[in-house]
Amino acid sequence: MNRMHRSNVRKIQSSLTTCMATCCLAAGLAFSPASHAAEDLGPLKALLADSLAKGRGVTVHAAGAAIAMVVTSVEGCCVVGRNAQSSRIVVRLDRIDAVVAGF
Repeated sequence: MNRMHRSNVRKIQSSLTTCMATCCLAAGLAFSPASHAAEDLGPLKALLADSLAKGRGVTVHAAGAAIAMVVTSVEGCCVVGRNAQSSRIVVRLDRIDAVVAGF
């Protein structure tokens, strides 16, 4: 019983952490100034395109939040992805600080 209780607590903590990160990211995206010029996005878009082509996950760092996701599309101003907790994640390209890939 104790092991089962710990497992449930960890699942709830994980869900809350994900929700908090998403809320913080949304708040940061809404109020932070643009920090990147358009010409700085070349390597970033290339890594996101690799994730899209290979179907492998990346971690997007934006506004102090780390978002693990698999890229489903790269559009003009944003990247769209998904993960186990969220079916659709949209992040503006000009708000991304870094992208980390493990492939």
